[in-house]
Formats: sequence, C-alpha cells, structure tokens
Amino acid sequence: MQNISIGPVRETETQLVNEVTLGAKIKAARIQAGLSPSELASAVAASPGQLLNWERDRRKPSFEWLFKIARHLNCPLEYFVVGPNYDLESAAMSSDNTPLSKLEKLLVLRFRGAKMRTRIEVQKILRMEDGAD
Repeated sequence: MQNISIGPVRETETQLVNEVTLGAKIKAARIQAGLSPSELASAVAASPGQLLNWERDRRKPSFEWLFKIARHLNCPLEYFVVGPNYDLESAAMSSDNTPLSKLEKLLVLRFRGAKMRTRIEVQKILRMEDGAD
C-alpha cells in the first residue's frame, strides 16, 4: 500500500478512506439536507464560525450541540456518535426494508423539518388515505 503525504503527517490510503471524522459527518448531513453552513448555524443557534470549526474538526461540539444538529437535520443521533460504519443512507429504509427513493427521503426530511401544525395536518391526511379516520 502506497503512503501519501498530508502536511507533516503520513497516512496510508486505507487509513484515510476508513477514517470518517465527526466534522465530515456533520458536513455530509448538512449537505444532504440542502443547507448552507449559515443556515444550519442559524437553525441551531450557533455562529457560522462555530459550525465551520466543527465541520473542519478544529473543535468538537458538545453532546447538546450534536443533539440540536441531528434534530434539525432529521438524522439519527447515532450517525454522529457511532463509529464510521454507521451509514446515513442505509439507515433510511421503508417499512418493508427496501431503501427509500430520493423523493421519499426528501419527503421525510421536509416532514421532519416542518412546523408541528403542518406535521399534524399531514398525519391527518395520511390517516384519511389509509382509511384510519
């Protein structure tokens, strides 16, 4: 395996591929949600600089901040706190254990990010469609 140089530190390609930092996970989830760093920072009441420091692994967010970020990005907290094998994409599965389509993922993200009143209305509509009401 060939060594590659990153600044003064030398790491193997395998180490770089297998190491997913917390900052990289925060950034990936933010991008997947379609938010800019400023938008996410504002949503969780952090400064844009603070968020960028987290994404660049210059600082580690507290558990409270991670909870706020996970909640706003509508992704499981486990994505941030479990090791590199937790895959956000494969965690999004339908009730019949098939992967969600891009549209389904978008709908879930939008639903989770909606105001409570809107979520209640959507739930009422879905219950009517299922014949539950």
